[in-house]
Amino acid sequence: VFQKSDSVPQYCAIGSVKSMIGHCKSAAGMAGLIKAVLSLKHKILPPTIGVEVPNTEVDFSQTPFYINTESRPWFSKPDGQPRRAGVSAFGFGGTNFHVVLEEYAKDYGESSGLDMSPREAEILSWVRASRAEIQGVLEHLSGKLEKNEITDLAQLAYSVFLDEEDIRRKDGKEGVRLDIVATSMADLRKKLKMVLEEILVKGSISRPQGVYYSEGTLKPAGRVCFLFPGQGSQRVNMLRDLVLSVPKTHLIFELANELLRDYFERPLSRYIYPLPVFSDSERDQQQAELNQTQIAQPALAVIDLVAYDLLTSYGIGAEFMAGHSFGEYVALCAAGALSREDLISLAAIRGRLVREAGKTNPGSMAAVRADAEKTATVLKELGISVSLANLNAPNQTIIAGSFAAIEDAVRALNSKGLPTKKIPVTAAFHTAAMTEVGEKLSAELAKVDFHQPRSKVYSNTTGNPYPDSPKDIRALLADHIAKPVQFEKEIREMYQAGARIFIEVGPGRVLSGLVERILGSQSPVVLSLDAKRRSGWRQLAYLLAKASNLGLPVNLKPWFENRRLVPISTDEIFKRAQARANPSAVTWRVNPGKATPWH
Repeated sequence: VFQKSDSVPQYCAIGSVKSMIGHCKSAAGMAGLIKAVLSLKHKILPPTIGVEVPNTEVDFSQTPFYINTESRPWFSKPDGQPRRAGVSAFGFGGTNFHVVLEEYAKDYGESSGLDMSPREAEILSWVRASRAEIQGVLEHLSGKLEKNEITDLAQLAYSVFLDEEDIRRKDGKEGVRLDIVATSMADLRKKLKMVLEEILVKGSISRPQGVYYSEGTLKPAGRVCFLFPGQGSQRVNMLRDLVLSVPKTHLIFELANELLRDYFERPLSRYIYPLPVFSDSERDQQQAELNQTQIAQPALAVIDLVAYDLLTSYGIGAEFMAGHSFGEYVALCAAGALSREDLISLAAIRGRLVREAGKTNPGSMAAVRADAEKTATVLKELGISVSLANLNAPNQTIIAGSFAAIEDAVRALNSKGLPTKKIPVTAAFHTAAMTEVGEKLSAELAKVDFHQPRSKVYSNTTGNPYPDSPKDIRALLADHIAKPVQFEKEIREMYQAGARIFIEVGPGRVLSGLVERILGSQSPVVLSLDAKRRSGWRQLAYLLAKASNLGLPVNLKPWFENRRLVPISTDEIFKRAQARANPSAVTWRVNPGKATPWH
């Protein structure tokens, strides 16, 4: 039946509720029904845990099914079919029950986007007129936490947020700011103690553990630049835990799946969030598929836009925008120079053209740990004919050329004491070898409606802002693929124009590292949405707390929305804690539904 309903293999996730909660006997079917309903409601494919190796008697690759062992976003199909889930419950006596559920997708269901994602961290933020006031707030809070057993960090953070909103409306005086990222109540107590010890002798605190304190003007010291990473930053499951719990982000994936449905064997989202596999070789194969230029570029377009939407939803904007290689296209889109539909389509076309060029005119690239001038000088002395493709930083230059020339360059440069490493690509990007690609791309760009950018977008090719006219934008983009990436120059130009806060808007920290190397002596502020060994929510908390402390207009309201948190003050939290500790000491209001303390 399933085979006949769809020709696509492995389109249906299967799992068991028993692996999570055990055998529930007569309640097993109801448990499965609840799980299926919640899956449809939250648009999440929940994992079946405990599966290390699938049953070898079944070749799942030849069936409509796959075992879902990871939490994954559940995107709608390009053909518009609603999400459906089936539940089967088999009774001891042979009574078997089956039910098929279909999501309710009308407007009435829009309010059901409850965020159930676990948060590894919470943000607590205070603004007061003076250091003494902040000190008083922290002493009061620390004292209350010592006397009362509070376990719900999320509720406490939300109540602090509400208290601060109320004080800001009544007072509005700002002079000092404190932002703390806490991973537990014990962590919060420790950080409050640390701030109280240091605040008396320091006018500022900036700890990588998530403690930020500043005095004086609360306006940002410099302007903001968004940096969009390009090819090389992609990886399987990038930003997944953020996408899982923000259903609005699904729209851009579903748009890309629809626009590119004839480009690939399966939906683009399946390359970004592939099916769970059970061996390192299979995982390597999935990453290799995503690394293909024709897939990597539209995948990065989607993920960079997801990152951009998340940051702007918290009130963070930028006066400057830039990208590295393909990331420049996303920067132009974020600045309003072209639509999202055109960006995704151009990404696929550009990727295909580059892939074809790699077949007809193959090439290679390598990273040299040296600046462009030194690299060029040594290459000239050695008589090796390669091009400088990316002038990334004072200690990183990317060279490109034929396979043989790059092999020679890697050996020779390493022998000269310049560490050099090949990059796994099949073409010499950003060199004259891409001239024909640029010409073909120019014809595609002519079909796109461009507009004057709303923000200044800096060019890899010139290091200067993009022109305003659509004609000039197209011409510069057509040259972009065959000209060197002047990344170091454009970062210095933006710094000269006033950029001081650089935020990497996408997966990884490649561009953050380059900015730190370029502007290290000028002490720029460099923030990133993604970091190794940190969950997406935890890293986002660090970014938002730091940005808030820098004086950016961060709106934390979305952080607390749809999480079943109660709109009560911190004082009320402690009153309720006291009531729980000594229930006879307070008056209780009792109704048929619940009993609550009455003050």
